[in-house]
Amino acid sequence: ATVFFLLSLFISDNGYQLLSSEAVTASSKLLFDELGCIRPYSSQALECAQKKPSEEVLAALTKLSFRVTFRLVQDNLMFNRSIDELAAQGSFKRCSIITGFNSNEYGYFLATTGQMSLAQAKSLSYDQLRANLNYLWLPKPATPTLVEEILKEYRVENTARQTFVDYLIHIQSDVLFVCQAISMADRFASVGMSVYLYKYEYRISSAPWDPVYGVAVHTDDLAVV
Repeated sequence: ATVFFLLSLFISDNGYQLLSSEAVTASSKLLFDELGCIRPYSSQALECAQKKPSEEVLAALTKLSFRVTFRLVQDNLMFNRSIDELAAQGSFKRCSIITGFNSNEYGYFLATTGQMSLAQAKSLSYDQLRANLNYLWLPKPATPTLVEEILKEYRVENTARQTFVDYLIHIQSDVLFVCQAISMADRFASVGMSVYLYKYEYRISSAPWDPVYGVAVHTDDLAVV
């Protein structure tokens, strides 16, 4: 059976912030309430949620999508601390792993969430790039100083070019996927495990997204697998 567990991020007026364990628990209760599961919140409530039809669970998630964000955890494992907390304490299974990322992960989210039209992506200006960097998915909101440091680190210059969207995709992909994969690889390697780290960068002929979103966006590898 699959258990729904909260991604430790939520959207506030100040951007994306990390959720505490208490906030994660509170958000889980929102899902239980939406599914009509009995109180008190306990293993019985969790069992109730697990027995609900998948369509009903997805409908509840959709209704709550702007208040909480969920992800899946398998094998009935329920965590009361964030994955980052557990990893920092060394509370993870010692085993060899393979981890990696696609070359243009964030392009998928630009293409599918409606936050930027294709026409906007193909003509994103330097100033629009700077504005978008204020909304990076970070534990704390980006500051003007941080934005300037990022532009310098990625060597972004205000020159004549058709679009700056490739910089936005590169930076957000690093924040959300690349740095996470490398951090995981480092943790497992630090305890003597064998780690295999890959970068997938290949565009198949049936790729549904415009090339402006990148060579290999999030999920592009699935069709090959």
